Amino acid sequence: METDDELRGGLCVDCFLERNEVIVVPKVVDLVRCPTCGSSHGRRGWSQPREAEGDEEDGDEVLHDDVVDAAEAVVQVVDGSRLRSMDVTVHREARSAFSVHIHAEVGLMGQTVEAEGGTRVRVRGEQCPICSRKAGQYFEALIQFRSTGHRPATDAEMDRARRHVHGEIERLSAASRDVFLVREERIHGGLDFYISTQAAAAQISRGLAGMFSATATSSTKLTGQRDGKEVVRVTHAVRLPELRRGDYVLFRGQLHRVLSASAKEATMDPAAGTAKRRHLSRGERGELQLVGDMDCPEEAVVVSSGGTEVQVLDPSSMRTVDLVVPPGYQLEGMVTVRVVRAEDQLFIVD
Repeated sequence: METDDELRGGLCVDCFLERNEVIVVPKVVDLVRCPTCGSSHGRRGWSQPREAEGDEEDGDEVLHDDVVDAAEAVVQVVDGSRLRSMDVTVHREARSAFSVHIHAEVGLMGQTVEAEGGTRVRVRGEQCPICSRKAGQYFEALIQFRSTGHRPATDAEMDRARRHVHGEIERLSAASRDVFLVREERIHGGLDFYISTQAAAAQISRGLAGMFSATATSSTKLTGQRDGKEVVRVTHAVRLPELRRGDYVLFRGQLHRVLSASAKEATMDPAAGTAKRRHLSRGERGELQLVGDMDCPEEAVVVSSGGTEVQVLDPSSMRTVDLVVPPGYQLEGMVTVRVVRAEDQLFIVD
């Protein structure tokens, strides 16, 4: 005698299968897919794009996988049963249309039964929100990288800033597609970076400020509404100081390298040798004379050396000049030395 677990509505498995569909699949399924990045839209929203290797065959494989996912997502089984396995076969009918055959194994009334079904998947192109924002040049924040006073940012400083921003964008975008660089503009004395999200811009601007010992301030501006919400854009102003980390300066006739500086004080090391680090007060800060930035040292060929002096070829005039070897500077075996020019003199630097 059959138990209730072996009957459904008073019917055995065979009779139930004759009168009922075990799996139910819509006749047509629409697959919404972004033509730009290849992400698809499903019940849980937009998926992460699956990158193809670059050729058409790899792109077709990614699309095939999206079609399979779309078909599997709409398969339903009869109440009280459990889907145990599913095999999906896809045939391309046209550029944006696929026929799909589904073979499933379903647990029903204590048994495993096989069921067949099919559908047609139509691919419809629609830009995802991220690609739509990129196309529309949408941004939430602006980073202004500028100099202060009369000393403009150098090409080398702007290149360093650019590499930092691009590197951070690459790192942050790996964790979230929301993060991207909308555009970059070079203006007189600096750079502007238009960033997609406020959080990313705030993090990047802090990194820039730390890299250059710069000041960073921010301001907000209401620019309108989007999807019923107020749109606020943030501007981060990163301002380079007049005296910067890595600068070479003269202080009381001696050449030093700046470690940190503000409008009130400065900390510096001797440009070469083993002399002590100096911390300058506000009054002493005004005695510093800027010689050049971290990229100003030149290579000079050593002609001869002995004791506390060394003869080198001036990189500009190619004349032999005598230089004092800084205390503690190791010259033995060196064929060139790095030098900085200050007030028509050359100073050896590390």
